[in-house]
Amino acid sequence: MKDNLQAGFQYYLQGFRLILKPGLRRYLILPLLINLLLMGLLFFSAVSYLEGIFNQWTASLAHWLAWLLGGLLWLLFSTSVWLLTSSVFVMLANLCAAPFYSQLSKKIIPMLRPSSPRLPAMTNTELILATSKRETLKILYAIPWLLASGLLFVIPLTLPLAPFIWALVNAWLLGLQYVDYAADNQAITLKAMRKILRRSPLTVLGFGFCVWISLLIPGANLLIPGAAVAGATAMWLALV
Repeated sequence: MKDNLQAGFQYYLQGFRLILKPGLRRYLILPLLINLLLMGLLFFSAVSYLEGIFNQWTASLAHWLAWLLGGLLWLLFSTSVWLLTSSVFVMLANLCAAPFYSQLSKKIIPMLRPSSPRLPAMTNTELILATSKRETLKILYAIPWLLASGLLFVIPLTLPLAPFIWALVNAWLLGLQYVDYAADNQAITLKAMRKILRRSPLTVLGFGFCVWISLLIPGANLLIPGAAVAGATAMWLALV
């Protein structure tokens, strides 16, 4: 497989075609309900918290200045809510829905490669514990990268490059995030998976960038993860 950004985009689109196949849609219903609940809780919690800060800021300003800057400040706070809830939402939603995404990927693998070996079936409790542990390890891997790239926004010399590096880091992490469900179903460790992904970085980045942009769209971030799991499973099978 040629390593390029277009290949990643094609796998992203393939994910939407795969999740429409019979027998797969049921694995999307409960994650969708979980996503709706999480998004609602995160959004209203963030709005309540930031609205209090916003009122404190404007209370210390003169009336005419508060009126003049109110719209700009509210836009700033609204954008902060949007970015905050989007980033936190992805991590929490994947943590909660991991067992369903794992099963979705497990169903797709034999559809695309019937000869693939299958791991022994797990009980629901074993599945929840195993996927939760795997998600926690991915979060622990992602946090230092996100913090390091986020710090670039507060350093004047690196500020011009910060948005591009932030996009690259998020694209890579999301590519890793959704590929891992297929890798885990084939008993591949996170370290071994990252080594395999580094052989085709442009494909992974192309896929991850499409997912990242889609997750920033309000409403779309409720539906994208399922398609991302399906597309990443197809991509993984091509990489290995």
